[in-house]
Amino acid sequence: MSRRAAKARRPRPVPARAQQVQTDEAAMEAARALAARHGLRIVGFETAGIAESTVHEIAAAIDDILGKYPFLALGGIEITELGGDAVSCVKWDRTAGWILLDRAVVASPTRIAEIVSAATRSGASVPGAEERPMYSVIVNDLGRIMAAAAGPAARQRAQMSLITEYRRISGPWDRTDTLAQIVAGYRKWRGQLSGRCFSRNQFQAAAALAEAFTEVELCDDGACGPAKVLHHLVVENARGLLGTT
Repeated sequence: MSRRAAKARRPRPVPARAQQVQTDEAAMEAARALAARHGLRIVGFETAGIAESTVHEIAAAIDDILGKYPFLALGGIEITELGGDAVSCVKWDRTAGWILLDRAVVASPTRIAEIVSAATRSGASVPGAEERPMYSVIVNDLGRIMAAAAGPAARQRAQMSLITEYRRISGPWDRTDTLAQIVAGYRKWRGQLSGRCFSRNQFQAAAALAEAFTEVELCDDGACGPAKVLHHLVVENARGLLGTT
């Protein structure tokens, strides 16, 4: 047998699956109550080993955000294997966004806290996220759903909305202000946004809308100016497109 053929016949390693652990009844009751309140589907909770306290944090985030923005369409929550250090992601069905949570991570409140705290310290995540790690993860996922609901117009207007606000707050520009100075000032002001809003120093509108939504919902008046501008933009565009007050 040739070396190439022998190599081809070697069994490939199969990624390890997270151990399935029965979730206690108190946590399941909290999950079912959340699903009933908002008409959600829940998948994978029974064998996730998720703590009741974690379910309550998930529920608090969803109650708070959907209570303020009832037009936001959330289809359900699924606990599954995502791999790596991913805590969550968002997927879409025909009518709504779904939040997917990693089985291994969500079963460990300590691991969730470590991941969120590391992201906050590095500047990738918004300030304050580490105070309620699971809560902030869900708010951020709902921010992504909000950004998608706002449509392409919000993404197209994001940069101009920031420029307009910076022009308003920075005072009159005179002949002594060079273009380089104005641009540098704007970028410094815009740079208050979290690191996820940029890729290789380039502004990423879709990510910025989700991150700005998260920052304002977590920090309220303590959020930075650019986040407040984008939060207003994403919420009002989503509200307008969905035709709901």
